[in-house]
Amino acid sequence: TLDVEEVNMDFFNVIPSVDIRVGKLLVDTDTINPLHQHAFPFADKPLMLQHTFGDDPLKTYGINSSYLIPNPWDHYLMLSLTYGTNVYNAGQGANYSSLYTNGYLQSPLYVGRLSTTFDLSDTCYININASEVMTTLSDGSNTVVYIADALLRWAPNPVSNAVTFLNGTLWNRGNPNLTGAFNTSGFYSYLGWLFNPRWKIGARYDQTNNQTYLGFEQQATGM
Repeated sequence: TLDVEEVNMDFFNVIPSVDIRVGKLLVDTDTINPLHQHAFPFADKPLMLQHTFGDDPLKTYGINSSYLIPNPWDHYLMLSLTYGTNVYNAGQGANYSSLYTNGYLQSPLYVGRLSTTFDLSDTCYININASEVMTTLSDGSNTVVYIADALLRWAPNPVSNAVTFLNGTLWNRGNPNLTGAFNTSGFYSYLGWLFNPRWKIGARYDQTNNQTYLGFEQQATGM
C-alpha cells in the first residue's frame, strides 16, 4: 500500500519571528522524529521511540508554529508548538503496542518543543531539545510523553570529517493497552564518526523499561 509520509505548506515570517507549517507533518518532538529514516545518523529508530510511537515516525494532520524567542543575549532559542490529529496507520505494519494505537484518529494531539544551540567553536556546537506530547486514548484518558535529547557535533569538514554524539531520554505515563496506566522510560546514546564522504562508523546503546514489551530491555548496535 502506498502512503504519503509527509506533505505540507510553509508560511515564513507570518508575524516577526513566527513561521507556520500546515499539512501532514512529521511531528517536531526531538532530533530524530522530524527526519526521514534515510537521514538518521544510525540504521534504525532507538528502542525508546520505536516502543512508544511504533516503527513509523509520529505524524499528524495539523499545524505547527515555530517562534524564535527574542532574548537579551541574542541567543538561539526556538519554541515549536504543534496541534493536530493522532495519525495511526494500523493497516500498514504499524506497531499495535504503540502508546497511540488506542487513540482515535480524530483525537487531538498536542506537542510543545523548546530548542537551543550553543556554539563551542567554529567547528563544534551543542543542540538541546525538550518536548512534551499529549493525546487522548479511546478510554478517554490522556497519555503524555516527555522527550529530551542533546546533540554534540564536531565537524572540521562536514562532508568528510565529522563526529556526532547524540543522547536521548524519554519518560511517559499512559494506558497503551487499556489495562491500566503505568510509567515507561528509556534512553539511548550514539557516537559516530564520518571519515569519508561515503563512509562512517558508529555505535549505539539502547535501554528501555516498557511493560508492553515485557519490561527491561537493552541492546547495543554498530555500523
